[in-house]
Amino acid sequence: MLPLHDSESKNYRQPAPSRCRRVLVVDDDVDITRLMARLLGVLGQNVQVANSAEQAIALGREFKPQMVLCDIGLAGVMTGHDVVRTLRASSDFADTTMIAVTGYSEAEDRQASRKAGFDLHLTKPVTMQKLIKILDERG
Repeated sequence: MLPLHDSESKNYRQPAPSRCRRVLVVDDDVDITRLMARLLGVLGQNVQVANSAEQAIALGREFKPQMVLCDIGLAGVMTGHDVVRTLRASSDFADTTMIAVTGYSEAEDRQASRKAGFDLHLTKPVTMQKLIKILDERG
């Protein structure tokens, strides 16, 4: 349904984040990384994507993101926890906001994320409103 009046359409507008950041999106699902990259790009962010833990670590070291959105359950030997632990081991990432974006939603999953070095733990799917809020608060 489309809004009938301009006053109604204001409810559908999303304010853009206040500034641009370097954001690394990590997920082994190529469609998810493409979608997140497009969404964040529309929101004015400088985005790079990685589809494996190894790629995320290498790209993170090169790109120096200000924010990392990382799935926990990555294909392969390494997990998203391993990505964050590895990046956090370098002082280059002391101020980087690390966000788990995952299907794991239990209390013990959240505790494991915090222990690994994530700042936030979000359960998929993440809304555009939530992303904008995080970009403004944490970026």
